[in-house]
Amino acid sequence: MRQTRFWLCLISILLSVAIWLGLRQPFAGYRFIDLGIVFCLGLGLLLWIATDPGFAKRFVGEATANELGFIRIIACINLIVTALWLEDLPTSPLLPEAIRQPMGTIQFLYAIPGFEAFSRSQGWLQGFELLTVLCLCLGMVGLWTRFTIPLGALTYCLLGGLTRQYFYLYHQGLIVVYMLVALSFMPCGDGLSADWWLAKRRGKPVVDTQRPTPVYGWSRYTCWVVLVLAYLASGGSKLAVVGPSWLDPTNLRGMMYSCTLQRCNNYDWDVALQVGPHLPDFVFSLFGMAGTFAELAFVLVLFSSLARRIMPLFMVSLHLGIWTFQNILFIDFIILQLVFLDLNWAQQLLSRWGLFSSADRPVAENTLVRPLNAFRYPLLISVLSTVFAVCWFYKIYFYPLTGLHLFAYKDVSGVVTYEQVYAQYASGETARIYPEDIIPAQGIASYKQVTQQCFSEETEKLYVCDEYLGALASAYNSQPGHSNNKIQEIDVQRKKWDFKANPLDKNFGSVVGNYALKINEVQGNTPAQKQVIAK
Repeated sequence: MRQTRFWLCLISILLSVAIWLGLRQPFAGYRFIDLGIVFCLGLGLLLWIATDPGFAKRFVGEATANELGFIRIIACINLIVTALWLEDLPTSPLLPEAIRQPMGTIQFLYAIPGFEAFSRSQGWLQGFELLTVLCLCLGMVGLWTRFTIPLGALTYCLLGGLTRQYFYLYHQGLIVVYMLVALSFMPCGDGLSADWWLAKRRGKPVVDTQRPTPVYGWSRYTCWVVLVLAYLASGGSKLAVVGPSWLDPTNLRGMMYSCTLQRCNNYDWDVALQVGPHLPDFVFSLFGMAGTFAELAFVLVLFSSLARRIMPLFMVSLHLGIWTFQNILFIDFIILQLVFLDLNWAQQLLSRWGLFSSADRPVAENTLVRPLNAFRYPLLISVLSTVFAVCWFYKIYFYPLTGLHLFAYKDVSGVVTYEQVYAQYASGETARIYPEDIIPAQGIASYKQVTQQCFSEETEKLYVCDEYLGALASAYNSQPGHSNNKIQEIDVQRKKWDFKANPLDKNFGSVVGNYALKINEVQGNTPAQKQVIAK
């Protein structure tokens, strides 16, 4: 054990030295050389720490197969909710190809014959979404987990990339994908699964699902590490990129007001606008300090059982606060807090209510014990940690890899600039419209990056704007019930609000720019000619 541990760490260090000596000079200026060096050094260091026997005994501990199976169920339910509720893949072909941009690994798939047609077919995408949900449902019930868990991660990864390519790399669902990838290397089908039940019924040896063993302890710990790394990257980016001045109340007010005035997610309440102007600055600083502290202090769950009881509740409260004041719902992170649930405590609680009895638990006559590979899990944790660290430090955004620099910017101008979209109907009525309600595929992503281009001087960006607005009109006009009152014109209004000078402005600023597009209909609902009538 000690010799193997020593040689693994030594090999990592020697690889970094070899890259430095052999490749740094001929490939000077290439970032992948630095990445390779940092990766190998980080991997060696983490391997040395994680393979220490004292580390496993003190912090990792043991767990049961049911505890790991519960984490599998939570991860699969999480992605099912995201796929069916938040990401409407089948409606993505309604978005124009003009707004599509390279999205990491997804861009390479377009070299495959037929992939372009697949990505623009609502029928094929509907079928693929159902296939993804099917894989995740099978993984949730624990049927053929050796195949359905990695397939669920792969299919959702593709689904998420196809929706993100029209806007930007947002993070909802990604951390759960990383967890499913990690679960693919674990015996996560040994507990709370159809696989266990079928094996027992056929007389095959199965594990005692209530017996704690090191292999499930390491598996559970690895899943915890994935979630901790995400919070560390998010919290650390605010202080590393901006510094303590990120906590400036003007900066935090601007973030909350901006996401409320121009939806960051598909929610339209205005708590921040109604309550925020009446709150003193120190309250916003407290909000920022509490959030940053929680993200950075979350690492304590890896070392303290007390933190595993307190921090998940703290994070749920934090995310509910973000949802309320910033209109951003991180439902995946809220659900993932359940991976810290103590199943023994839950069973005892249910027993008091008469809903569970230990006498009812299945007992296998022919049991087996999973052997622990002393290096698999430390290696897996080290690789995951190093990849997270490298992506964070070098700000790598190459789907599905991300640096997780969430809201790591500073704007203390006290001015919020935002766009709102209005439609003029055949009846003569003019009303604000919400693009994500018309084309649900953009339910998570903000359309701000597209509407900003409507006020550019560049012809290409104006073309993108026209295509997007035309697609909105076409999608709305083609819906049943709209044939008698179609959209005839779409108007994008740019507004500015100086909330420092006029904090109680009921109009939240004034219009400083206007871009109107007249929809000329040819053959039904197709906007064939577009005319800029004001800017």
